[in-house]
Amino acid sequence: MRTALTLLALGGLLVGCGPQPEPAQDADPPDTTPPTGAAAVWTLADRKAVTGSSTRFVARVTRLECNSGVTGEVLPPAVLVTDTEVVVTFAVEPREAGNADCQGNDQVPYDVLLDEPLIGRTLVDGQCLPGAEAATTSSCADGGTRWEPRG
Repeated sequence: MRTALTLLALGGLLVGCGPQPEPAQDADPPDTTPPTGAAAVWTLADRKAVTGSSTRFVARVTRLECNSGVTGEVLPPAVLVTDTEVVVTFAVEPREAGNADCQGNDQVPYDVLLDEPLIGRTLVDGQCLPGAEAATTSSCADGGTRWEPRG
């Protein structure tokens, strides 16, 4: 009888050890990885239009590599927001195969929407960060800083 009670008790414990439902997962975080494509740098279309309360701005995007003066289609940027910076990284559609002149490419306007105001954060071109493709180019002579809060 003692053995039967022990087995019943163990059996009751084992029932609770079966597969448990998966806990609900949070929504995926926003994608902050640079888009796949050719590197592109950017400047502000109107620096004076950007303020600490800005949640949008127009970037003038330029393909980094030679492409006979054509930047091409701008891909949606990756945006990384930290306590001190908003890093915006652009890429453009890969260029078609063949030779290209290096005359400088056109600037394509792109409206960037932010999830929250800049408030005290510096706007930075992600292609200018150390180790990024444009980091050592003249486009990044300022370290990629495109706008800084006053103060």
